[in-house]
Amino acid sequence: MEQKPHSRRTSAELIDAIYNALTVGDFQTVEAISHKAGVDWRTTRKWLETMMHVLTKQGKRNSWLVCVTLGENKGYARKLRRGEKE
Repeated sequence: MEQKPHSRRTSAELIDAIYNALTVGDFQTVEAISHKAGVDWRTTRKWLETMMHVLTKQGKRNSWLVCVTLGENKGYARKLRRGEKE
């Protein structure tokens, strides 16, 4: 059986897709973010957890990524960038 060619995105492309799928202030589940980004939910969860880990090393004030608990799931959103309008 012949395997289909697998298109792989770079780490930067995955991060950009996930970042662009995040909404400002409106928390979404990993599944919703992954669907919007076009990235597998397991990959999306892995990258969101990695980004949160790295960003917490800088302190919460400097973090652009926000995580909350939504029932049994986590919800993620991002903060506005300087000069960005909602």
